[in-house]
Order: sequence, then structure tokens, then C-alpha cells
Amino acid sequence: MSFTLKVHDYKRRRDGNQAVLVRVQPYVRLKNGEESPPIFVQSGKFWAEGGDEIDEDDLPDWVAGEIAKMSKTAKREAGLEVE
Repeated sequence: MSFTLKVHDYKRRRDGNQAVLVRVQPYVRLKNGEESPPIFVQSGKFWAEGGDEIDEDDLPDWVAGEIAKMSKTAKREAGLEVE
């Protein structure tokens, strides 16, 4: 799976023009100050602004602090484990 800003995925029904929601892929945008680029979290994976996946071992130190500020609901929707 690749990162997408398209949160809602709709498909058209064959028997009409009605759009049906097929999937929801929420994401969270994390940012730390003006100098650092944002990091996106979607489906439990981390993504750079350009769409490249970032390995958890390569995340900047500030990301853990920003995740700690998130609500359990936001973490769950972004695919992060919730204790």
C-alpha cells in the first residue's frame, strides 16, 4: 500500500450512478516546528511528504513525542497500536 491523501475511496455502482464508500484511510500529519518537514501516519506506516515510506528506525526523535500527544482514537484511526 502507498500513502494517499485521498481518505475516502468511492466506487460507482454498476446499476446506476450512485457512489458507494468502499474504504476509509485516515491519516495524521505530524509536524515539529518550521524547519522539519511533516511526517504522515497512515495504516500504521510512516510517510514523508513526497510519499516515500519511512522505516520506524529512521524516524526523527520528535515523532514519538508528537504521537504521545495524540488521542487514542486518532492513534487507532492512523493504524498505531493503542494500549
